[in-house]
Amino acid sequence: MVFRQIPTALAVNAINSTLTFIVLSSFTAGLLPLYWLVLVTLVTVFRGVTWRQYNRATDKANESRRWANLAMAGSGLSGLLWGIGGVVLFPDAIELQMFLTFVLAGMCAGAVGVSAAHLPTLCAFLLAAGLPIAARFLIEGSTLDTVMGLMIVVFIGALSQIGRSLNQTLIEAMRLRFELSERTQALDEAYRSLKEETAERLSAEAELHQSQKLNALGQFTAGIAHDFNNLLTVVSGNLDILRTEVETEKGRRLLAAAQDGAERGARLVASLLAFGRRQLLRPQTLDANKLIQELDGLLRKAAGHAVEMRFLLNPSPVLCHADPVQLQAALVNLTINARDAVAEMGGYIAIKTENRVVDADFDGQIRAGSYAVLSVIDNGAGMSPEVQKRAFEPFFTTKPAGKGNGLGLSQVFGFVNQSGGYLHLISELGAGTTFHLYLPQSPGMPAATPQS
Repeated sequence: MVFRQIPTALAVNAINSTLTFIVLSSFTAGLLPLYWLVLVTLVTVFRGVTWRQYNRATDKANESRRWANLAMAGSGLSGLLWGIGGVVLFPDAIELQMFLTFVLAGMCAGAVGVSAAHLPTLCAFLLAAGLPIAARFLIEGSTLDTVMGLMIVVFIGALSQIGRSLNQTLIEAMRLRFELSERTQALDEAYRSLKEETAERLSAEAELHQSQKLNALGQFTAGIAHDFNNLLTVVSGNLDILRTEVETEKGRRLLAAAQDGAERGARLVASLLAFGRRQLLRPQTLDANKLIQELDGLLRKAAGHAVEMRFLLNPSPVLCHADPVQLQAALVNLTINARDAVAEMGGYIAIKTENRVVDADFDGQIRAGSYAVLSVIDNGAGMSPEVQKRAFEPFFTTKPAGKGNGLGLSQVFGFVNQSGGYLHLISELGAGTTFHLYLPQSPGMPAATPQS
């Protein structure tokens, strides 16, 4: 604020000093007017250099007192040159005295507008410029000169008071401006916080809605699958009885086709029951590391020769409580799913195991506790957010017709949830997909890696 109006003040000072020199040099013998102009010019240059250094300074806040003192010194020097110059160059002609007094009055009035932001700088100029010329008039002793001197003193006092009032107004305006800025910043922060909370709430509501939809779909699917399974049991039983009654070759072929259809139906029902969490499980304590090592050949065969298989097994045992047959089927399902995602890119599939402690609920699903975590990771095409929302729905698939029935992920989802665990999906388009199988950890496990 102190230096903001300096360019204007310097320009006015240079113009007025030049015009005053032109007028007074015409009526004053000698080089005094020229010496005075040179001194005024030097002070003007000094103030200009100071202003330039201030604009280039990087730490103005910590050096504010130094810059204020420099501004006050420059203003005082400039005012002193005008005041002393008025005394030294004081002309005899009354009209020139009025001219000089008028110029000084204008300079003082202009200083109020230029330097009111910093009261010491303003007073330094007013007192230094006005009091010497007032004293000169008072020393002259005539009634007119005495009145002129007193009027100049009153004028300087009035300008000082006006400058003080203006300074207080500017300070109050700055205070209000800072308060407004702080409140605006507080409102912005509150808005951002509210926006984040709203986004989190909408996300939680969407996850809850998706979970409720999957639960409802699972109950509905399991109910139908259960009734359909009863019908298939009757059909399969009657087909077994007919097998002993049919004697012709054609009849046996038809009977075998019917039996094959019933078996495919039974497998479909098993997948639907798995999604509905009603399949018959035989959980037991098992080491996920050993199960994956035994499944090594089958997993590599499921992945195919074009895909690199990586096994990142935990050095210590990863004991979990699950049905080993269904866990093997889940890993094979996820490997096949990953293979289809990386087949064209020739990427990799990694299977990782670890013991993990979740010390706080996260993702809206996984509760705090100790888990054996099996992860199937690929660097394939990834899934869009829309696909991720429907990934575990039965019969939902992004594969071409005839390439998949959409039951693989839903079967894994049902098995993991029926086992008391959680299936966590992380995916990004172009960056691959990761499935984390959180399975209940068996008792007696060593301390695992905490995760918040």
